[in-house]
Amino acid sequence: MELGLAGRRALVTGAGKGIGRSTVQALHAAGAQVVAVSRTQADLDSLVRECPGVEPVCVDLGDWEATERALGGVGPVDLLVNNAAVALMQPFLEVTKEACDRSFEVNLRAVIQVSQIVARGLIARGAPGSIVNVSSQASQRALPNHSVYCSTKGALDMLTKMMALELGPHKIRVNAVNPTVVMTPMGRANWSNPPKAKAMLDRIPLGRFAGEFGPEPSGDWLQGSAGGGGWVGGRQPPHRTWTAPPRRGGARGGRHPFPAERPEQHDHRLHSAGGRRLPGHLSARPTPTPTPTQ
Repeated sequence: MELGLAGRRALVTGAGKGIGRSTVQALHAAGAQVVAVSRTQADLDSLVRECPGVEPVCVDLGDWEATERALGGVGPVDLLVNNAAVALMQPFLEVTKEACDRSFEVNLRAVIQVSQIVARGLIARGAPGSIVNVSSQASQRALPNHSVYCSTKGALDMLTKMMALELGPHKIRVNAVNPTVVMTPMGRANWSNPPKAKAMLDRIPLGRFAGEFGPEPSGDWLQGSAGGGGWVGGRQPPHRTWTAPPRRGGARGGRHPFPAERPEQHDHRLHSAGGRRLPGHLSARPTPTPTPTQ
């Protein structure tokens, strides 16, 4: 599937493992120039061996000053994927200051900082661009021992709305995707316990969690909303992300998240608010753009 990314420059955070690593691999295969950001040098080293030409940046995004030094001069970026996150599981009555600080530093504050760096560069160049925030179905549904994690992802969804609103006039599209459980190292660490996993699995039509896969809709698990085994197109899913109203300059939250030379060739939009056209048997009649919802 042609994504129109050849020659584009992408930056992916949390690129060492899981969804971030798979995203780097897919973007690299599509011809994009990729800057891969991770706090683990060994993960970056192995990623560069797998994907020659990827530009590694080793930095802890929870450190504002170190992030500014590492990425402040990163150069032109057309696509940003904010994927880095931590999940520190604690019962509400046992939540610590350290867990709060670390979670919000990485899951929310780093998104603000890295997005500012990229967006300012796009605006200075007068170039259109895309930002994709990897949120979670945990932004919409309370889960045991996830008080802080759910809160950071709920905040990320609102941040996505605000970014889409304010960056849209600059032709920068901002979207969120809200996966359910993907069996990355983080997913396995938190969802391998059968009794805990059962309640979540009972809500997924295929009865299993997703494996790691790229953005192409060819995986044997993809049938749900752009996050989590709900619905792609058609009905309104339970885990909705926001679609910004049309704005001057053609920016619209919730459209295809990747820049394309000829957008009409890229009508395979994954849209977690439902009703967008998809290829083949996933096609659904388009519906009006929904208004912001909680």
